[in-house]
Amino acid sequence: MKTFASESSTVAWFKIADFIARGEKERALHMYPLLMHSISDPAISLQLEGDILLAFDDMAALERYHQAVDLYKRTGKIRQAIGVYEYVSLFVEDEIILKELLDLYILCHDTVGFIQAFIKLSKFYLDHGYHQVLHEFVEVYQETIPVQFFVVLYANYLKIILLYEITVDSLEQSVEYCLKLFVHALEHNYAVEKEFQKFLSDLKVLNIELFKKAEIYLYQKS
Repeated sequence: MKTFASESSTVAWFKIADFIARGEKERALHMYPLLMHSISDPAISLQLEGDILLAFDDMAALERYHQAVDLYKRTGKIRQAIGVYEYVSLFVEDEIILKELLDLYILCHDTVGFIQAFIKLSKFYLDHGYHQVLHEFVEVYQETIPVQFFVVLYANYLKIILLYEITVDSLEQSVEYCLKLFVHALEHNYAVEKEFQKFLSDLKVLNIELFKKAEIYLYQKS
């Protein structure tokens, strides 16, 4: 009986893939319920349905992905939830998904993923001309996340400001504020040392005058 079920699910997988390749959306979705009999995890079922819809550029897929992630989070499967949103973000630019990814990376203490998600979110805002939205997001987000994550976020925020040559008030003060955050964070968590050195290196390349002022500031604080 198990062998029969396994063979049936394998056939269903191939048929769905074939229907997707031929652009036959309704037939692929019709085959989907047959496949679900072999999948006990409802989150995976929703994820698969989202994959089928996304293959046809049907944005109803996003709702299925959100539901799948919610179920993964409820059962403590944070890495699986991240995997869903990482996959979707390869094909869809979505502000909500990128914000959710930031929070998920914090939950599993993933600084690298956190930075990558923030850079994607920043580019999304800038590509759409939402400069002020990016500034406001950074200000508000400071109040909700651990300092070791905010300091790397703020460092990358300043890097983006310099790269895109975005006009902001008191850039020098913003750099000094970032240095203060790093100095404070390093007193309690040496894990940000690498990001601190990277920030200084980027600053030296992007704006030598600000880098020199940063050196003076750090010398005075040492």
